Amino acid sequence: MKYHPGIRNILAQCLVPVLAIVTMAAGAIAKPADTPVIPVAATTQGNSSVVRRTLIPTELIDSVAQAIAASGDPADLYYPNPSNHNPAASKGFAPVILLQGAQVDKQYYSQYAQELARYGFVVIVPNHVSSIFGSGLFAEMNVITDSLAHVYAETQDPESPLYGIVDTTRAGLTGHSFGSAAALFALANFCTFPFCAPEEGFQLPAEIKAAALVAGNAGSIVLDTQGVPIALLIGDLDTGLATSKATYETLQPPRAFIEVHGANHYGLNDVAQPPDAAVREGEASQTIPQAITASRLAQWSGLFLRAHLYKDQKAWRRIFRSDGDDYVTVTSQ
Repeated sequence: MKYHPGIRNILAQCLVPVLAIVTMAAGAIAKPADTPVIPVAATTQGNSSVVRRTLIPTELIDSVAQAIAASGDPADLYYPNPSNHNPAASKGFAPVILLQGAQVDKQYYSQYAQELARYGFVVIVPNHVSSIFGSGLFAEMNVITDSLAHVYAETQDPESPLYGIVDTTRAGLTGHSFGSAAALFALANFCTFPFCAPEEGFQLPAEIKAAALVAGNAGSIVLDTQGVPIALLIGDLDTGLATSKATYETLQPPRAFIEVHGANHYGLNDVAQPPDAAVREGEASQTIPQAITASRLAQWSGLFLRAHLYKDQKAWRRIFRSDGDDYVTVTSQ
């Protein structure tokens, strides 16, 4: 199977076991008027009443397990469910599709996806078995089109928990490692092994308006991502940091490079080492708890996506008019 020679560099950064397969194959934010308004509600913690300082309280996030209609992929969907949401008066919440890392089961993205949904998104996390490799959980570009079609159908179905809550005019991408690389190539409409079967082709849906991608890169390949705003997020302990930063330098503005201090390659996952994922040789363990890095990656992904999908000016200023905070370093243009 032929593929761009730079792909090998990407795979070397994103996963180790797939190299053998490749060798064989080759041989609380202000909102504009049309943005969903989400309340910050009082809740309880122990015996004291507190007000959560997050965009949406945890109790207002729901999730549902479904099968993506076109592919049959099992998927977990996380979505805001505020009691005062009126579908007739709102465009709903923009869908954000998460393209998983190589051999990382969807269950290990539950905290990241739930936290991201709190920023006003319907987050879709499919488990996709690669049609190109024939086995294993490896994201492909068609996950994007299949997932969008699925939630668009669900929001029209009165029997669906997503009825009336999905904005069908704008959408975003997020991803992890191999999935982030797949997203970068999808944004460039560059259909190539191992992210897409060239004979099938791929066309990025027009609704995709922004992407926040974790621990991914395009290797030595310079991609024309068509001016879509892209944030690359990565832990400062990730051994792929330099390669990801090099990819950032090739992207067209608007763009952001966000380093989360104390996080490594699996910083957005629920566990430090997902069972079937590649062990990152020579990579340091995290210096802060997994739950904290997942939350910070979701926070900054959410801010970047809100800035571009909802034209949220406070979120935009956090990305483009600051250099981060004590826990995160932001470079943007």
